[in-house]
Amino acid sequence: MSRQQHEDVAKTWFSALGRGDTETMSRISTDDMTWWIVPGNKFSGTHTKEQFLGNLSMLFENATGPLTLEYREITGEGDRLSIVAKGDLPMKDGRRYQSNYHFLLHFRDGKIASGKEFLDTLHVNEIFGAPDGSSSNVETLKRYLGALQRGDKATMASILADDARYWILPGTEFSGDYDKPSFLGLVDKLVEAQAAPLQLQYDVITAQDDRVAIVVRGHMPLKAGST
Repeated sequence: MSRQQHEDVAKTWFSALGRGDTETMSRISTDDMTWWIVPGNKFSGTHTKEQFLGNLSMLFENATGPLTLEYREITGEGDRLSIVAKGDLPMKDGRRYQSNYHFLLHFRDGKIASGKEFLDTLHVNEIFGAPDGSSSNVETLKRYLGALQRGDKATMASILADDARYWILPGTEFSGDYDKPSFLGLVDKLVEAQAAPLQLQYDVITAQDDRVAIVVRGHMPLKAGST
């Protein structure tokens, strides 16, 4: 198939997905198709064709219309097609699910053989709710970081497991691999050096099962005048 033919099949697929037409989606995908969704949301994981099509109804449970995609970029080579798109799905509560997507599709014999879906996990969790158990882990980590900002070692100690390990990347005077007591001792150095409490700005938070990843920007005025 040509790149244009791959694009036509992909657009047929996403049009059918947007209206929940699993019959059409099944017809233009291979029997052994797999679909992977980026970690950190309730839709995450590698799904068989049966699982993916069976779970599609979850997307529309609280929706009032179809999911539409605005295609921003489409490129292809060989059996691969890459699509960057913006989605829009109106919800019953008045909100709109408008994630940014990157899809990587592989084709075989004129059908979709696999798909990888990268999306805005934070927005998914905002609209559809976080995966079971992960939201409480996020809140626990935020409480821990709040205590770190205040230099509140007692609260930090109550949140950390007794056998907790803390690793700081190389290149700084704080670098190393610490056990719980050693790291809590390091907090004293942090407090001693600051002219004002550490401020944190959360940029990205993702969670799955027992793991939470946070991209955060910190700002702390030092007594010497630098930050």
